[in-house]
Amino acid sequence: MNLRTASSLFREGRLWLLWKVTSLFRPFYRVSFVASAASCGLLGLLRSGPRPFGSLARELAPDPSAEDALRAWLALGVRLGELGEGPDGYRLVGYLSRELSHPDNDDVAALVSEVVTLHHRLILETPGRLGRRALWAPDEHDGCLIARSSRILEPFVFQAQGRVVPASGPASLLDVGCGAGTY
Repeated sequence: MNLRTASSLFREGRLWLLWKVTSLFRPFYRVSFVASAASCGLLGLLRSGPRPFGSLARELAPDPSAEDALRAWLALGVRLGELGEGPDGYRLVGYLSRELSHPDNDDVAALVSEVVTLHHRLILETPGRLGRRALWAPDEHDGCLIARSSRILEPFVFQAQGRVVPASGPASLLDVGCGAGTY
């Protein structure tokens, strides 16, 4: 942005607004990229080390006509600081991507995916649905994703159970909405 444009936006009182709004883009793009990289398998592919583009293309975009789009998407990951690109190929460099590539963090990866897919849709589409009197139905949500992300709450649930449920002897417990029944 040149000085004249910045000055005009400042006089109109819009420069601060524009700066505040655009400062939200990068974190949004970053979490969206990481969620996408986790769900498509890229994080798993790069977990053990760098992979050349051809290897990634065979896994992620087997149609050669999609290679340019894959390159652009990977370039976004590099620009956001989640991927690195070198002579040996692409590698994980960002903290989020490195940590979410570990299978032990699948619950957190699922939570990230849930936020950028389901929660994003709920926030954007609910007002329009309310206007059409079309409430959300349970089958419109990815139950498997929700079940995976819900596992992140296990330590808290087990802690609460430990405080409430006696260690021995008979007890009655009603667990409403227990999902897979893990708890």
